[in-house]
Amino acid sequence: MGIEFRSYAKLNLYLEVLNKRPDGYHNILTIFQMIDLHDKIHLNFNNSGRITVKTTRKDVPENEDNLVYMAIKRFQEKTGLEFGADVFIEKNIPPGGGLGGGSSNAVSTLLSLNRYFNYPLSLSSLKGIADSLGSDTAFFLYGGTVLAQGRGEKIIEILP
Repeated sequence: MGIEFRSYAKLNLYLEVLNKRPDGYHNILTIFQMIDLHDKIHLNFNNSGRITVKTTRKDVPENEDNLVYMAIKRFQEKTGLEFGADVFIEKNIPPGGGLGGGSSNAVSTLLSLNRYFNYPLSLSSLKGIADSLGSDTAFFLYGGTVLAQGRGEKIIEILP
């Protein structure tokens, strides 16, 4: 049994670096916009208990360093659900281009797992996992156009 879903890229329409924080990150003020460019993720469940990740790109990790792998592990830890998963990511979002491909992949996976397993986690719990995976991940819980602050984890939706 499996699921397929899309993972959309983002653009930074505006970015202001405010100051450096004690934790080494920078406080920013930015506007993110979701765009149509997307990766496609295929996730097949199994009983092995193992997670495997394959991609169409040689420069994307296919091990526990992959953000999708980490997202699945943290989802399992938070929910107590036990399952194996074989993941295949069709990459269209260029890695390292500032378009949020890895972050989008991770959060799209979290949202799809939550839907598949009948919503065991609240949005707040999903945001906690997302924030632990990266600075721009929270945006992908909301999409659209947002103002982001802090490391990028504080989101204010901008209505059209």
